[in-house]
Amino acid sequence: MNIVLCVSFLLICSQFSAQAVLHEPMPLQKSKPSLIRFSSTLTQKKPAKKVRSSQAKSLNIPVPSRADALTRADTARKEYRVEVFTDVGSERGAVRVTLNESQPIEIVAFNILGKRVAEVFSGEARAGMNTVSFDLSGLSDGVYLCVVRGRNFKTAEKFLVSR
Repeated sequence: MNIVLCVSFLLICSQFSAQAVLHEPMPLQKSKPSLIRFSSTLTQKKPAKKVRSSQAKSLNIPVPSRADALTRADTARKEYRVEVFTDVGSERGAVRVTLNESQPIEIVAFNILGKRVAEVFSGEARAGMNTVSFDLSGLSDGVYLCVVRGRNFKTAEKFLVSR
């Protein structure tokens, strides 16, 4: 490596001295790329060798392209938001549904076993925030699911009844 550098340096120096003796202007286009190549070889570093242990496992994780990420971000925009509120010791609960556009929705309560225990609301909901209150007196203490179905979505939120 040192010999190659020395020889390259001597060749470049001899080109400069020969042109200086002949009093000819040095052509910049010919010497500039060789100087750039020469300096880039000095600054390049060899990559470090990777040491793999016998326990390390390679993971094959697909990396999405930028176009895929942008497409998913555009289509993943939520058109809804659902919140369920219950007060401890109260017989009333409320479901708040926020929509981007008016559409028919259905709100149903299920117990943890999947049995339908109450139909809270079924009808047209306007764009914006809609709040529907419902009666908890027919439900025993426990965990329930509030399922909200719209034209383009279906979601479930847990809520707790405790007296």
